[in-house]
Amino acid sequence: MSKTDEHAAVRALVTVASYTQALEARVALTRLEDAGIPAFLTDENLVTMNWTWSNAVGGVKLQVSDEHATRAVELLDAEVPAEEPDTDAPTDDTADACPDCGSPDIEQHWRHRRLVYASWMVLGVPIPLLRRGRRCRGCGSRWKGR
Repeated sequence: MSKTDEHAAVRALVTVASYTQALEARVALTRLEDAGIPAFLTDENLVTMNWTWSNAVGGVKLQVSDEHATRAVELLDAEVPAEEPDTDAPTDDTADACPDCGSPDIEQHWRHRRLVYASWMVLGVPIPLLRRGRRCRGCGSRWKGR
């Protein structure tokens, strides 16, 4: 490929969208690539390394060839269907009740909190031994949480 052919190929790219965050641009790029549209990101590395420059350079630009521009814009403007929740999943209504008295009035708490504070005071570094637990407000029973 000659130099003039390379320059013509670069000039044929059209910016179809601009994003302030590289992650958003990467998601859009993936959507286009999944649809079979070759796409490119410009200024992605610059914005990733110094996000404050995003406004200065016009964000991360998503570019496609001139022939795919219309289809790419339509695809990006299309609403992404939300996934339907799995209604066939079994529900465990007893998980949110006290195992001793059956009361639904429970709260989450952090177990071993005093041990973490003590290690912080003695060693100068907190040892992360926190575990999520549950406590019944009705009978005061405590058990391991999920």
